[in-house]
Amino acid sequence: MKEYSKLNDYFVSEHLVFRCCYHVIFCPKYRHKILTGKVSDRLKEICLEVAKAYDFIIEEIETDKDHIHMVINCNPRYRVMKCIQVLNLPQQLDYLMNFLT
Repeated sequence: MKEYSKLNDYFVSEHLVFRCCYHVIFCPKYRHKILTGKVSDRLKEICLEVAKAYDFIIEEIETDKDHIHMVINCNPRYRVMKCIQVLNLPQQLDYLMNFLT
């Protein structure tokens, strides 16, 4: 991940000062209640690994049985939609469904 210095709650790079936070909610297909126990923990680990690899920050991440909440902080030069695409949660949730069986 790129190194940003912190100025209060803002991130500072060479030509940019930013704090762009987005509240994002993902749901499994048909809102199946699968996000419990080991599945929930593994999903959080995967999301944090992806965020580190693609240079954005997941400030908060919480799961309920049928959805996941994230607060994503990303550089405004990259769209929040790009962060959502690289997280690609539908594919990860399918993987986790197979993890259960």
